[in-house]
Amino acid sequence: MGPIEETFARIEATSQWICAAVLIEMDGTTAYDGSDLPTTGYYVGGRYPSMILEDAGELRSDKVRSFVTNTPDVDYYGVWTDKETHVVYIDGSDHYESLEDALRFAAERDEIAIWDIAGGEEIRLPDLVSI
Repeated sequence: MGPIEETFARIEATSQWICAAVLIEMDGTTAYDGSDLPTTGYYVGGRYPSMILEDAGELRSDKVRSFVTNTPDVDYYGVWTDKETHVVYIDGSDHYESLEDALRFAAERDEIAIWDIAGGEEIRLPDLVSI
């Protein structure tokens, strides 16, 4: 398979994984290149604007495919459901080993939460109040 065909195959596989995760209401992460996922550290979305679904019924595979195609240089894609609002976020995510780095980048990107990989839980960012 040539590089163009390989790129199309990765886009399709990633898009299908995202759609399946949303449809079965499973939050999680996939590696764009199909490699093993990190077992430690933190995922932070927001490098690119999230694809936001107020309801899973809004899911359209062509929109997901377009999202993946238009978020270059992303190693991980995640599906996260905000437990407070039930809104589904689809993100291109970055991996950081350090909690300090993860929180700093999340704050810069105005993220709601990060994902603690080893702990298997979200860490919500505190609301920042500007005076």
